[in-house]
Amino acid sequence: AKTVAFISHKAISAGALIALSCNDIIMAPEAELGDCEPILPTTEGGYKSAGEKIQTVLRTKFRKFAEKNGYPVLLAEAMVTSEIEVYRIETEENPEGFYISSRELKEMSEEDQKKIKKKKLIVEEGKLLTMHTREAFEFGFARHIVEDRDDLFALYGVNKNDVTELETNWSEEMVRFLEKIAPVLLTIGIIALYLEFNSPGFGIPGLIGIACFATIFLSKYLVGLAEAPEIIIFFLGIALIAVEIFLIPGFGITGIAGIILVFIGLILSFQDFTFPRTPFDAGELRKNLLMIIGSFLTSALAIVFLLKHMPGIPIFRRLILTTAETPEYGFKNVTTPAYADLIGTKGIAITPLHPSGRIEVGEKVLDVVTQGDFIDKGQRVEIVKVEGNRIVVKTV
Repeated sequence: AKTVAFISHKAISAGALIALSCNDIIMAPEAELGDCEPILPTTEGGYKSAGEKIQTVLRTKFRKFAEKNGYPVLLAEAMVTSEIEVYRIETEENPEGFYISSRELKEMSEEDQKKIKKKKLIVEEGKLLTMHTREAFEFGFARHIVEDRDDLFALYGVNKNDVTELETNWSEEMVRFLEKIAPVLLTIGIIALYLEFNSPGFGIPGLIGIACFATIFLSKYLVGLAEAPEIIIFFLGIALIAVEIFLIPGFGITGIAGIILVFIGLILSFQDFTFPRTPFDAGELRKNLLMIIGSFLTSALAIVFLLKHMPGIPIFRRLILTTAETPEYGFKNVTTPAYADLIGTKGIAITPLHPSGRIEVGEKVLDVVTQGDFIDKGQRVEIVKVEGNRIVVKTV
């Protein structure tokens, strides 16, 4: 089947490669073609040339398409590499002219150089070839120049009614939209999960959090970034955080490991590589890190705001237990008899108290908490308060 590229406005960068891959190039009067030098982001936030290692691969593709479809090979390569200087020369044997690089021109014998009747600089060294429509037609890239698609159809004898136009469908548009709002979904998801972990049972915040993260991973899966490993890592991290909050006193290695896994799962789901191998990968990783850290910081600020103002917001009021544990409501401050006699007793911390941990009193091992400070393993402590099963200690 014959392929035709119609350039209505611009075909630069990857657009130029696509155009040259087609059998014919047709251009509108004010269109442009060229400028396909590969670039990479710099640490300063700008861009630089990708260098010869990457350029040579791209030049090979341009040369292959140009040879296959009958476009000037040297000029095609000059779209990729700015070091190629190209002349058009006319000789006695070839009055129609041909393209030659400055290097090849210098290597010509004196006899051959004397045969040159006309020489014109087409691409100056240090500049990439970018052509407007007339130049593309003159240089042999554009087969024809047409005003619009109706003229294009007429040129190839195609009935307009028989043309099927491919457009992005609703699902593709939705994925693009979800890609744009991923930071917002991430922020909302973090806030929702925090509220869920700090409220009894399972309710609306949990559903919202799951929906947000499911939407993020679904959109990333559809564009080929998130696969099963990234999703498993993320939800394993969530599970570890839940275990730390609900089953293990204090916050330690399990919770920290959960946070790290959540962070790694999110980072990997936003990129198609694990470790950066190129400056472009490094730039992409830096962008993703900033986005995710920004979402976490925004979530933290939002959580602080909600904790302060939730009682005044009707939708959040039901998440807060406002009943005071006072005698009027039947509450009593009961100290477990088994622990009542421990007040004033001294012991040794057998684990770090951050602020919860364990101490040894005689032959007993007790779960305790400090008054907020951290106490290292091996330090002597004193039990200063017992509230039910809650034993509070301080350093001696």
